[in-house]
Amino acid sequence: MAPSTISRALANKKDISLNTRKAVQALAKKLHYRPNPIAIILKQQHTKRASA
Repeated sequence: MAPSTISRALANKKDISLNTRKAVQALAKKLHYRPNPIAIILKQQHTKRASA
């Protein structure tokens, strides 16, 4: 399975089949997966650099 598929399944996106979402989410629960809060913050931040 592609990393992007897993990411979208964990985000509960509707463009992934229900069976795939359930399988990924069940495995994540079994493995006690928790998103990294620092990575989430870094992803959400935008650069403050002015356009040239």
